[in-house]
Amino acid sequence: MASLSAMLVRSCLAVFVTALAALAQAPVTFASIFHAERNTWAEVLQRRSVLESDGHGGMHWAAIDETLRLGADRASGQARFVLELVGVPGMVLDPAEFERRRDLHASRAGFLQQFGSFHVGDVALAEQNYQIIPLDQRSRLGRPTQRVAVVSRQLGRSAWILEVDAATHYPLYRAEVSSLGVIVSTLEVLRMTPTDPAPVGAVSWWRPTSPVEYFGDVNAAVSALGVAEQSVLPIAQELPQGFRFLEARTVIDTLRPESNLVLLYTDGVESMFVVETFGAPLPSVPVMSPTDTQSPYALFVYQDVNTLQLMFHNGTVQTIVIGASGEFGVVSLAQDLLARSLGR
Repeated sequence: MASLSAMLVRSCLAVFVTALAALAQAPVTFASIFHAERNTWAEVLQRRSVLESDGHGGMHWAAIDETLRLGADRASGQARFVLELVGVPGMVLDPAEFERRRDLHASRAGFLQQFGSFHVGDVALAEQNYQIIPLDQRSRLGRPTQRVAVVSRQLGRSAWILEVDAATHYPLYRAEVSSLGVIVSTLEVLRMTPTDPAPVGAVSWWRPTSPVEYFGDVNAAVSALGVAEQSVLPIAQELPQGFRFLEARTVIDTLRPESNLVLLYTDGVESMFVVETFGAPLPSVPVMSPTDTQSPYALFVYQDVNTLQLMFHNGTVQTIVIGASGEFGVVSLAQDLLARSLGR
């Protein structure tokens, strides 16, 4: 009888301690996630998966394994990283094919790390456009975690399921749920090893392969390009609800005749891009010449389960609008830019 009483006491004590631990965990906020991603020093093995079409009307999951080294630039407060492909689950690649895939992955590493999954781009906008709903407490990689849902206040945008480290609030698992309620991508940490911030002198952090300049003002970026062609820029009233201008980037490669203006917009979580390429050659797609204008132009549309790209080419300027598939405002913005480009 005494043994049974002792077991009951221990069981009640365990429940009480667990409850206290849950209460002691700081609530997950957009600010805490933003801070965690910019102040974590670690080496991470992670698996990036996406639901994609198989080309025959069906869908399948494709995955890659990556190593990610994270650091923080104390002077600027910006995150630093190195992201590399290390394998394709379920496949054994010959060395030449593996190197080809590594090179392709390296050319997209910056986009994948900064925009390829859930990230908080602007805390105030994220709080305005999304809400965090606590779900439960779990454990991952031997660490206590908090599982939360991030739900948009706007129709047509993805929701996210996150499992964050209870101590740091770094997301150990991220799942994107489309507006149709289907999980379309995941990013899962398989191993995470803290690193010492001190010995970083030999680390070659990721940098853009082309010379990029960053601007907080669109007009300053356009002036820096010095192009003769007329730029057609989005105006605030055209942007999808909740989106704001974040930054402009210029890319001038002296070895190529064209130059690029990249405009980045965010609602705090989702990102949208408007890319204008000046001096671009006419793409190999059908060219249209409407009756009400003498300007022939080309159109191209690409869409998968979570990304939409709309391109038009008018004269020597090519414009691409990139956003989430479920965001109707991306289409409206591209249509307005095309109309103004044609002088309608």
